[in-house]
Amino acid sequence: MLSVLAWSTTFAVLVLVALLLIDLQPVKKRAPLNQAQQALLDGERLHRLLHALQQHRGMSVACLAGDEGFVPGTRERRRLVELLLSELEQQIGSQIVWCASEELAQTRTQWRELCLLLDAQPAALGVDETINRHSLLVARVLGWKSALARRCIAPVIGEELQPLLRTWSDTLPALTEVLGQARAVGSAVAVRGVCSTPERMRLVALSTRAEALMQQAIMDVPRLPGALPATERVVGLLGLLRGDAAMGTQFAPGAEAYFDEATGAIDAVYAWMKVCEDTLRHAMSGTP
Repeated sequence: MLSVLAWSTTFAVLVLVALLLIDLQPVKKRAPLNQAQQALLDGERLHRLLHALQQHRGMSVACLAGDEGFVPGTRERRRLVELLLSELEQQIGSQIVWCASEELAQTRTQWRELCLLLDAQPAALGVDETINRHSLLVARVLGWKSALARRCIAPVIGEELQPLLRTWSDTLPALTEVLGQARAVGSAVAVRGVCSTPERMRLVALSTRAEALMQQAIMDVPRLPGALPATERVVGLLGLLRGDAAMGTQFAPGAEAYFDEATGAIDAVYAWMKVCEDTLRHAMSGTP
């Protein structure tokens, strides 16, 4: 009787251990997967910050070039950047592993210094320096996005999804930035109505780089919904830049029309990125 009881007890313990082991395996797999899903949400926050910084740059440059119609939009984007940086500061203590608190603090300091200069000494700052300072801030955010993908998502997904991840984390964000710089340079040109030789050379170089990035994204992730509308808008903008900007000193579009055209192309690329993100999320969750 005792031996039967002992055997029954032993059997019950073994069953319990087996059940625990069976249950623990999914938990081990879910932990990094949940982290990857959270990283996609963090990527959305970084997209909003990138978008606001890029728009603030373009509008600030148009203001510096003499178009005061962009002043209200510039103020609105400034408030949005402040809000998004504050949200990142609140999150960084416990959740963010792809950005050091010191780096975020430095970014916020540099952003506020730029805003102070734009308010106090806009003429001394100038168009080129305004573009350069904004672009340095954007480059840092792009670095966070790339680090987020490498550390939190790449180790979790299969090799077949790596090109899609790179397109979402690096190629398309870089494309938005190249187009964003073209928007800023072109906005100043459009306000003046004249394109200098250095500006013309810069716009042509940015156009070439944008085309290469667009082709890279198409090759890495062919037949992805959202690519065609974006490429059509980008090709239209590149045609404008290579036409008016490259052919002579006159720049036909007005500042508002050019800004809207460039913004439409950039927003289409952000929509393309969203399709990449949704595809990654569905693949990681196992849904079609």
